[in-house]
Amino acid sequence: SSKITMEQAVSFMEDVDKLAVIYSSEKTVVKLADFTEEQKQEGIQNFGNVDKMRVRVLPVLGTMPAIMGQSQAALALCELG
Repeated sequence: SSKITMEQAVSFMEDVDKLAVIYSSEKTVVKLADFTEEQKQEGIQNFGNVDKMRVRVLPVLGTMPAIMGQSQAALALCELG
């Protein structure tokens, strides 16, 4: 493991002030649908790409990425003046 020098830590802390963060605290309203028997037989690990997120529900989330993208664009435009 590589160690961080004091100079690197100070440089990192100076750069943190330049970092803009957009965070959505929206809570999920509905729980995931149960797996079908066919999916259980194929193996439930084949139907998700991250924890508690399934491939078949991804298209439903289309509005949140769009809203987050608009927020990022608005932030960029405000920064540009």
